[in-house]
Amino acid sequence: MLQIIHYTKLNKVPLVLGCSDDKKDITKSKTFIKGLKIKRIDLKEKSSYDIYVILSNLCSLEDQIPKALLYAISAYNGMVQEHINCLISIRFNPLLKIISHKALSTEDFDELFNIKSYFPTQQFRKCFPQMQFDFP
Repeated sequence: MLQIIHYTKLNKVPLVLGCSDDKKDITKSKTFIKGLKIKRIDLKEKSSYDIYVILSNLCSLEDQIPKALLYAISAYNGMVQEHINCLISIRFNPLLKIISHKALSTEDFDELFNIKSYFPTQQFRKCFPQMQFDFP
């Protein structure tokens, strides 16, 4: 690994290293990075609001996706792709077309479509309560 890093430094080639396990992140070791000028970038996890914005940008007016459904989906932890898959699955669920979804709350959508089943990881974080907010 050191040879690769030194080679890229000598040849002025950008190198991006990534690690999903903090315990194995070599860039946090002071002995490893001693003498190397490394820039660290820590990526934050997306918040519920970020997920809500992503999902709402994927929907058009013609889709008639209720905001309460987007709130319910965005309240869960998971990868962005899991949120998108959940939205697509519910969007094409025939039950969504026959119910009067304007009167349903986020809790109703959660129970009706079993949204939790789309997210295999355990859910600890809830960034906002299961209620509607007027986002800017």
